[in-house]
Amino acid sequence: MRRLSLSATVFGLAGLALGGLLSSGLLPQRPVVAAPGDAPRVAAVDMFKLLKDAPSQKVIDTKRKADRDAVEAFKEEQGKKLRSLQEELANLTRLDPKRRSLEENLARASALAEFEVKWRVARADEDYSAALEKLYAEVRGMIREVASSNGFNLVIAKTDEALNLDRPGEFTLSVAMRPVLYADRTVDRTVDITGLVADRLAQAKPPVPPMVPPATSSPGTVPPAPSSPGSVPPPSSPGSIPNPGMR
Repeated sequence: MRRLSLSATVFGLAGLALGGLLSSGLLPQRPVVAAPGDAPRVAAVDMFKLLKDAPSQKVIDTKRKADRDAVEAFKEEQGKKLRSLQEELANLTRLDPKRRSLEENLARASALAEFEVKWRVARADEDYSAALEKLYAEVRGMIREVASSNGFNLVIAKTDEALNLDRPGEFTLSVAMRPVLYADRTVDRTVDITGLVADRLAQAKPPVPPMVPPATSSPGTVPPAPSSPGSVPPPSSPGSIPNPGMR
């Protein structure tokens, strides 16, 4: 009994010593292999398709077109006013006492129209950018819900669409937006959750588009008159309201 007890004690002490050496790094340790059940589940979504087909995208496009039409209508209205003033000015002689006052009104109206067009375009671009950011956040949130409810740990973006570059500078960004370069049919059938996310987005109520501002300018936006007669800018040609463009 004493021999068995002594042997057990020796082996116990040896085991403790070996464990200490392993934990201290003096002896090489075998890598820990994760169990098959611990492997992360990865899913993929076609982000371009989700953004393009989302119900909110249709609302955004409708609002965008309404903003463009409102700017064009305002430009047309202001162009008619400027042409009317220019025609009236053309009927006056160079020494007519009304000419200076009419030139001042024409210069003020031209400057106001130019400012108003740029301001409206800038506001429309800001609204469009904010709406797209909100749409992206909405789609990402829906992806998170679908992935969490179906037990996926990671979702990556994929798309089968061609690059369709409009300019060479878009090449790098377009390639970066396509991280999945190949996936066989088995992977596509098992982890592509684009359809699940699209169904969730379709069930969500799209936001109501905000009201489009009227084409006429608001009161109190007329710029101050020039301080001296010589500082009046030359009147623009008929219909020369600038067209900054909308992204």
